Amino acid sequence: MRKIENNRSLKVLSAALLGVAALGAPAVAETVTVTPDMDGTELSNLNQLQTDEVRNFNFNSSDETYTVTKNLGTSTAGEININGIIGETAKSVIDLNTNKGFDVNSAANLTIDSVEITNGRHNDYNSGAALQISNSRANVVIKNSTISNNHTEFSKMSNSYGAISVGSGTLELDNVVFENNSATNNYVGNANACGGALTLLGDSNIHVTKITGEFNNNSVISNDNTRDTYGAIGGAIMNNGGIIDEINANFTSNKSINYQQWADGAAIANWAGKINKISGDFVDNCSISYLGWASGAALSNQYGTINNISGNFKNNKTIAGAYALGAVILNGDTIGDITANFIGNRAEAGTYINGGTLNNQGTIKSITGVFSDNYSLAKTGYNYGTTLFNYGTIEKLHSSFINNIGEANASYAVGTLANYSDGKIGEIIGDFIGNKLTGATFGFGAGIYNYGTIDDVSSNFRNNTLTAGTYVRGGALMNVGTINNITGVFSDNYSSAGTYNYGATLFNDVTIEKLHASFINNTGEAKTSYAGGTLTNSGEIGEIVGDFIGNKLVGGTFAYGAGLFNSGTIGSIAGNFSGNSTEASTTLNGGTIRNGGTITSIEGDFTENRANSGTFMIGSTLRNDGTIEKLHSSFINNIGESKTSYVMGTLANLGNISELAVNFLNNSVKTGSETNLALGGAVYTETDLLFTADNRQSIFSGNRTEDYRGKLPNAIFVRTNKIDSSTGEETFYNPTI
Repeated sequence: MRKIENNRSLKVLSAALLGVAALGAPAVAETVTVTPDMDGTELSNLNQLQTDEVRNFNFNSSDETYTVTKNLGTSTAGEININGIIGETAKSVIDLNTNKGFDVNSAANLTIDSVEITNGRHNDYNSGAALQISNSRANVVIKNSTISNNHTEFSKMSNSYGAISVGSGTLELDNVVFENNSATNNYVGNANACGGALTLLGDSNIHVTKITGEFNNNSVISNDNTRDTYGAIGGAIMNNGGIIDEINANFTSNKSINYQQWADGAAIANWAGKINKISGDFVDNCSISYLGWASGAALSNQYGTINNISGNFKNNKTIAGAYALGAVILNGDTIGDITANFIGNRAEAGTYINGGTLNNQGTIKSITGVFSDNYSLAKTGYNYGTTLFNYGTIEKLHSSFINNIGEANASYAVGTLANYSDGKIGEIIGDFIGNKLTGATFGFGAGIYNYGTIDDVSSNFRNNTLTAGTYVRGGALMNVGTINNITGVFSDNYSSAGTYNYGATLFNDVTIEKLHASFINNTGEAKTSYAGGTLTNSGEIGEIVGDFIGNKLVGGTFAYGAGLFNSGTIGSIAGNFSGNSTEASTTLNGGTIRNGGTITSIEGDFTENRANSGTFMIGSTLRNDGTIEKLHSSFINNIGESKTSYVMGTLANLGNISELAVNFLNNSVKTGSETNLALGGAVYTETDLLFTADNRQSIFSGNRTEDYRGKLPNAIFVRTNKIDSSTGEETFYNPTI
């Protein structure tokens, strides 16, 4: 690029700029064309000229650079046009040469076309280095241009703004590239670094009609070494109250950096502003707070409104010394529709994380897209909503969550999607596949953790993994709130706890109205203590429709219900239980179902389920300590085996079953003990049972026990203290009862 600099002035040009007629001739037109012998003051003079004429500043070629030698000053009222030329590899350049650019504080109409404006500097308060607009009648259009390497830096109690600041007026940015612009604040106190590329300063008279182009490597930096520093906000754009009709731009490698407290919105921070539409890709943007908290590496919407967002969010990062909130998007107010994919984003926090990718504390109408391969790490605190955290309202969430990872190195990991407390989600449509949560202490819901309200979940949960050093609840889904309906399949999920594992796949502690889902090939382990239920319910479930097939539960000591562990209330269960297995190093209670609560009815068959225990086993397939009103089932080819102690019944009843319409075919219970017994190949009961054929054939056939006495065709064992005071037992050996 050819740089044109010359300190010689042109007398004719000077006369024109002063509006003086030469030798009585008419005034020279207000047009300046760049020539090699300019001294760098011509643009400033033209910008400040009092005239009714249109003012033009023209370049001759794309490789010309005009170097400014003083601040451009205040743009006077009227029309000003800066006309550059774009070539194949370059465009015309205005080098501000560390001076301040345009100050539009009048009813000026400024158009900048096909020019790069670079190297502006400003060290005073509340103004951009390249352009300031602060008049409600001002209108500025920048098109086909580049704004680069403009910087502000303050060390006083005032906000710093980057390349362009707007306090009032109208702005249009059409096909504009913003690169390497920055705002830095070094003040010891409550001052902000805002909008490295563009800042809208909080006036309802600000109107930006469009922003199209690119924002690359812009930044805001709060540099002070004390904790009084406030914020680094909007690495590329900070909108504090303005109205933006449209943003159609890509944002790449923009940064918000704060050494002490808050870093927010590395690409866009919308604070109390209104944006109608945002479309574009957000890639490699980063919010960093070395000692404080960081949020919204791509977008932060605080107290503002955004109607629509579309695009892709990839490889954005939030790093916080303390707290990380929404590594990609933080919403505290209102967003309409989000149509976007969130891929490969990352959040790290010294203490806790709320929303590794997205944090919503306001209202979002809908989210449509995929969340995949995102990662979040909380080093010393909890990781809550490792991918998405909702504390507000999301009307529709039509998204799949795939291969996301959340870790809490010293505390608990909660939900790839966490819907907290007062959070409300209307409907969730999308699958949860291959997500992984790891908690040093507790792990809750590798797919969904719900503490609020969700209307409907239509999702498949597959290959999700939840591990915790102490306690696991809900390997794929944990509900301690209200969910109206769940429809889908839970398959091949895995959970492992150092001690307790309850709800190895799904844990419900409050309310699920309808659970229409099958549970297939899920695995839950508790290394040193209890394992309870692929599905554990201690709350209320209205109805369950679906099959339990091939699930596995392993307890370090005790194990309850490879299919279902219920201590709450369930209405009806309609489904088959097949090929499930339960292992316990000591006691096993209810290999496939353990019921200590209330179930209105069970209709379905139990086939080829397996249970193995180190010591006692009570109910190799089903143990009831509570109430089952109706049990209409066939039990076929189920096996229970204890290595060293008693084993009691394929069905063990210690509570109340009001009505049984059942078949028991070829079930067996076995103990390896040389002194203890296997009792009730089909049924073991300690209370009265009424078998009801209900006009159907009810068959007991091929059921047996096996212990040191050998194999015995024993169908039913009834324990009662009324028969024999020494043994308290009455035994029926007829296998065809």
